[in-house]
Amino acid sequence: MTDRVRTGAVPPPGPLRTCIGCRQRAVDHDLLRVVADSDSGSLRAVPDPRRRASGRGAWVHRDLACVDLAIRRRAFGRALRVAAPMDPGPVREHVAAQQDQHHQDDQHEPGKTPPAESRRR
Repeated sequence: MTDRVRTGAVPPPGPLRTCIGCRQRAVDHDLLRVVADSDSGSLRAVPDPRRRASGRGAWVHRDLACVDLAIRRRAFGRALRVAAPMDPGPVREHVAAQQDQHHQDDQHEPGKTPPAESRRR
């Protein structure tokens, strides 16, 4: 009898990946895939939101805290198996833009009460 049958655990709805920032495991749809790019002469970590770029990929939550932690830990180069220093700027910019867009969408959602600091007294 397998452990899943004994414990009654339900398998996740997709492949599990580990965030290189916080080291938490999550379903791949909750994470952003990142690949190494050297087209501009220097190595850069670039986002691969469609998960179609060739080569080794690393995974990070779409959260600036996880991206910053991965930068601080120098996890991009290690996860992508690159020996040279790597610029993670494009990934950080992509995640920041997504968070800004998500924040704006939340503020303009119909029927949603505005945050307390934006309400008039």
